[in-house]
Amino acid sequence: FKDSPSADNTVSLIQLLTQFIMLFFIVPTNILFGEDFAHRTINNILIKQKRRQKLFSYKVLTTILLNLFYVALSYLISAGFRVLMGGQVDLQVFGVAFLYQIPLLIAISILCDFLFIILNRIGQAYLAYILIALLFDNVCRLILSNILHLDFPVDYFIFLSLQNGAEIPPTTMILSLILSLLL
Repeated sequence: FKDSPSADNTVSLIQLLTQFIMLFFIVPTNILFGEDFAHRTINNILIKQKRRQKLFSYKVLTTILLNLFYVALSYLISAGFRVLMGGQVDLQVFGVAFLYQIPLLIAISILCDFLFIILNRIGQAYLAYILIALLFDNVCRLILSNILHLDFPVDYFIFLSLQNGAEIPPTTMILSLILSLLL
């Protein structure tokens, strides 16, 4: 990135960011779901709040909004850092990529919430989410292509499709919608 200060490398910067940006999702989910369920402080909240569905939907919506905020903030900080280092950034590419990634980010956020609710220990939820976020798509793609000799396109892998920026195929959007509805 240092050798080429042009705005054409904005897509490459987005691809680099999305490889590890999903790890940001652990923090709000742990605060809103992990600690409450692990230390049973959720009971105190439920006593004060009579409607469980309202409390649960508030927590899920809050984690989704915080995760989207973290992604937008990381895009802006990385773009600002690139400009400070003498490069150029096309902010329109960042904005369009973020808008196209919103359905996938929501599905991944709900997956993180689901893991923290289902697994009893916070450490297990951390490990499961990190393994899924960083390795699952790559390992599945390697197994499918090398062992089973099936050529699946990237469309079927949510985390790998996220790296495409604004070129997210409709198949991935449908899969993320199904995942969100199932969880």
